[in-house]
Amino acid sequence: MSIDETTLEKIEEIPWSLAHAQDRQLEVAERLGYLDDINKMYVDHDAIHYALTGWLGIPCLCIGVNPATDRFAALEESAVLAVQRLMRAYRAEVPK
Repeated sequence: MSIDETTLEKIEEIPWSLAHAQDRQLEVAERLGYLDDINKMYVDHDAIHYALTGWLGIPCLCIGVNPATDRFAALEESAVLAVQRLMRAYRAEVPK
């Protein structure tokens, strides 16, 4: 699926635009210790979601469940971000 000009125009009308989202992503990446490596932050984030929930034997709620409205999804998201922050502080990598 490609993004056409009409889609781009609609996105620009949304207050949480792609440009704003990228600024927010950079802010989060820096806070977690990734500096400006947004891609690495996301790759690690997804891997940690699956590793953490698999280790705990609980369902992974990272797809299709909104942490803003679901308590368990919010707890999962907080745990993943905490692991990322700890991992980056030690300059560790997600185990393969």
